Amino acid sequence: MHINENKTKYLTIHLPHCVKSELAKLWPYITILAILILVTYVKALPGEFLSDDLSTIVHHPDLGNPRYFTGRPHLILQAFADWLTYKIFGLNPIAFRGVSILLHIGVTSMSFLILTLMMPRTLAFIAASVFAVHPLLSETVIWISARGYLFLSFFFLLSFYFYLLSSQRQRYYAYSIFFYICALLSSEKAFVLFLVFFGFEFAQGGLRRIWKKILIYPGISLLWLSVVFGIAGYIRERTSVLTNQHYQNVDFYNPLIQIPTALTTYLQLFVYPAHLSFYHSDFGLTWNNYIFRIILFSAFLLVFLIALIKNRPLFFWIGFFFIPLLPTLTPLKIAWVAAERYTYLGTLGLVSAVICLIKPIYEKKSLRPLLIILAAIITILLSTRTVIRTSDWLTADNLWLATGKTAPSDPKTHNNLGDYYGRHGDLERAETEFRRAIELQPNYADALHNLGNVLYQEHRFDEAERYYHRALSINPDIWQSYMALGGIYYQRQNYQQTIEYLLKTLTYVPDNSNAITALADAYVKNQQPENARNAYIKALQLDPTNRRAQQGLYSLIENTGK
Repeated sequence: MHINENKTKYLTIHLPHCVKSELAKLWPYITILAILILVTYVKALPGEFLSDDLSTIVHHPDLGNPRYFTGRPHLILQAFADWLTYKIFGLNPIAFRGVSILLHIGVTSMSFLILTLMMPRTLAFIAASVFAVHPLLSETVIWISARGYLFLSFFFLLSFYFYLLSSQRQRYYAYSIFFYICALLSSEKAFVLFLVFFGFEFAQGGLRRIWKKILIYPGISLLWLSVVFGIAGYIRERTSVLTNQHYQNVDFYNPLIQIPTALTTYLQLFVYPAHLSFYHSDFGLTWNNYIFRIILFSAFLLVFLIALIKNRPLFFWIGFFFIPLLPTLTPLKIAWVAAERYTYLGTLGLVSAVICLIKPIYEKKSLRPLLIILAAIITILLSTRTVIRTSDWLTADNLWLATGKTAPSDPKTHNNLGDYYGRHGDLERAETEFRRAIELQPNYADALHNLGNVLYQEHRFDEAERYYHRALSINPDIWQSYMALGGIYYQRQNYQQTIEYLLKTLTYVPDNSNAITALADAYVKNQQPENARNAYIKALQLDPTNRRAQQGLYSLIENTGK
């Protein structure tokens, strides 16, 4: 690096004379990083499919069909990888999570290669090691549904790496554009990453000279948003998910609260990753807490502004932290205030910014061994914390119990805890948790339905019926409530009403063998043997192992002679 007349330190890169020979020299470092990641995350491999994994992968009706990826152009590469993994390995969580870990190795390796162009190799390796094992990234690596951020990051870093090399050979520029398109095909959130190219050239002091070269990146982003995908389509889709699945009112955040809260949350977790959580909703925004966050946020901005004037490498890497977060910081409530997966790529910016700050220490040879030892200790501690966190992701029970400790005021937490206690037969505690979820969010249809299930199991049918109807008044697509209401009327021996609810159920899930079997049972009780026989046969065609349908059909033939 050099210092110009006004004492501004600019970002410089040192390109290798031969890329292949340079990669050969760096291969041992990449191997060590891969081993470090495998040792840290191997425990997570056999974990269950969790949360959104169930609806987007396990129970998705099109998982084995090419429609699974062709119907979702905004994340077609991620969806294609899921489809291909299923085709090769079936619904094996080890295979799905293995792809995520391999992607994390790829992202870490690309981070190391990029950093070696901007700083001494030892510092680049320290930064990549911390990034490889930092607990803040564990959600993205372990949770299968979060791996869109892995695909996005991997392809973008490939694009950025080849852009850095493009001054040597023109074909590298073409590679950069190709991988930037791949990043966009992995996640719609990649559309803001063109700002990294502008930030890099500005940090080098060459934006005026080379701005035409980087115009293609925002052009591709805008084309992707407006022609191929359309930002309005994404907003409608995301709004629908938040409204119908999470029962959130899609209005607006106050940016004066949202942005400082989100950024300071990430900074706190980066420095002290103790309170990791699936739901970051318990921010405890008292006046004292808010003032603390404003002071921390202001200090962060002050460092950013000083770096703009005095230290462009530091400015670039702080910007690298902030840019990937932009799609999640919109005032429109189409994202959570904070989520660990949001800051996966941006964490590389934080790690590199710290390296920029400690580089003067590294340049003092007498302090270099101490710095390396300290970095090794920090890496081991971070890896240990990540290994501990992986235990929370092994099962749904582990995840929701852990989340209950970190997000006690989130209604989703209590709904999931109610599900946990219900599965373990503790209906009293399950009822308490579901009622708490409803108290926190009265329009939470899933919790209303789940409370109905608990009351149903306790034979409190009148109360259960009320909660099922309340759930359906909010979300008419909860077909399980129609099926449960059919069960209540079956207990009341009102078989005609039972049939009506089960027929309603089958308008949503026409191939559900259990619902068809229940309908057949109701037909038998309602003296409709021919309808019952046809229903039993259809249930067995869908699921030949359905013992209830087998027994029902056998009894029907025995009693009617046909």
